[in-house]
Amino acid sequence: MGVRFILLVYLIMSTSICSAEGLIAHLRLMGDYWQLWVMNDKGKHARQLTFSPVDKVNISWGPTNDQLIYNTNNGETWVYNLKTNKQKQILKDIQIIDASWSPDGESVAYGINPVDGIHGFTTLWLSDLNGENRRQIAGNLSGDVSGAQWFNDGKKMVFLNCKLSSDFRVHHDFWQSTRDHGKAKEIVGDDQQFKFEQSISHNGGMVYSSAETGHYEIWKMSRAGSKPVQLTYFSTSAGNPAWSTDDSQIVFDAEQHTMGVFLMSSSGMNIKRLTPVNVLAMRPEWSKQSDTKNSAERAQ
Repeated sequence: MGVRFILLVYLIMSTSICSAEGLIAHLRLMGDYWQLWVMNDKGKHARQLTFSPVDKVNISWGPTNDQLIYNTNNGETWVYNLKTNKQKQILKDIQIIDASWSPDGESVAYGINPVDGIHGFTTLWLSDLNGENRRQIAGNLSGDVSGAQWFNDGKKMVFLNCKLSSDFRVHHDFWQSTRDHGKAKEIVGDDQQFKFEQSISHNGGMVYSSAETGHYEIWKMSRAGSKPVQLTYFSTSAGNPAWSTDDSQIVFDAEQHTMGVFLMSSSGMNIKRLTPVNVLAMRPEWSKQSDTKNSAERAQ
């Protein structure tokens, strides 16, 4: 009787999560390690997915709500299947921490460190999930490149270029590249020195974290290269923004008493906390799929 009851509760939780309008994967500090969790877009039905004794550092959803990629701080890349609750390691021959799954599910983009850690820069690469057909798509920009994020068409991506200027000041710039060896070009429109963690909306808008005001806040461009607009005014730290499946909302992490996951409208209004105040949580990532009816059916 007890086993049946536990199994029934687990199935109800799985169905409730998958039947949400959108899913939000994120990291929570559990004991000594950051672990992968998932919840619905109301902050409900949260469920822990990973338990291994290693910090998880990056999340990227697949084209459906059934699978996602995560990285660990020792450079491992894993695919987690929410349908089966099984996972498998991919890209075993390289150490990466910023894998980004393409919208078509066929490719993954990531930064690779130079063989010589003193000379050279991190470069951006693309390959199949099994590591085949690997090719460099950006690099040699007099700085490290990392953190590729895909446009919805799956043909273009935006990445971060971190470089040291002649006056020994660090600058972060966003660049755009294509998956077919197209020439990378810088995205202009702001002169902010420190910016990170960009996310691309379905219609080509971009949100990111910037220290322009002296604190890390969330900023938005209505399209890549347009004039940026500040969305948050926490005066503490806000970062890792990600768009909802319909571009109407943005999820992000911020330090308000404790580090947690927050939600706001795409205009920066109606900010609310999704994770409990007594739980440390960060790096939210919204699923790419809005209609999860099929996922819900498969989970039952």
